[in-house]
Amino acid sequence: LTTEPHNIENLKKLDVVYCESTPIYEAVKAQGLHAIKAFGTDVDFYNPSNSIKDIKYLCIGTFSPWKRQRSIAHLSRDLYCVGTIQPDGQEDYQAVVNAGAIIQVGYFPPQHIRELYRRAQNVVIPAIHGSERTCLEAMAMNILPTVNPENKRTISYVEEYIKSGYFTPRDFVIANYSHRTYADALLRGVNE
Repeated sequence: LTTEPHNIENLKKLDVVYCESTPIYEAVKAQGLHAIKAFGTDVDFYNPSNSIKDIKYLCIGTFSPWKRQRSIAHLSRDLYCVGTIQPDGQEDYQAVVNAGAIIQVGYFPPQHIRELYRRAQNVVIPAIHGSERTCLEAMAMNILPTVNPENKRTISYVEEYIKSGYFTPRDFVIANYSHRTYADALLRGVNE
């Protein structure tokens, strides 16, 4: 489950509800449902390298009102945006175009996205919701992203890391949100 649990009667029909983030997990648990936090990213694939860090600010995500690229358009030529354009996302797209940001529109292979992370000095997530996967991918690349504090689900990963005592974001993701821990959590739900 990626969003707030609104249809509790539907969720009660499930043996287990897999939740992507702590806020959703806690909301489901508060309803008395069997919940398991299960989410992650492939830390073997998303790994840092010694690439030249020539992208000051990287923003990955579809151009849309909830992703809020317009709020970071002021970064202008230092901003590199990648994503598709939603029908209602023209304003966000145009804001970064007008500001002079570097933009790639479309769907790209994961290898291309990984290389952009490797080149990034900073990853920015201005979205009011969503972008949880982007956050974990950046952290797996050893980049602590700057996340909109209104985005409770996504910022929960950053807050967890800060409180965790792990030395790097990558160490934290390997221990808590790797593809292996994700698979283990899914299996735990099946076997309980």
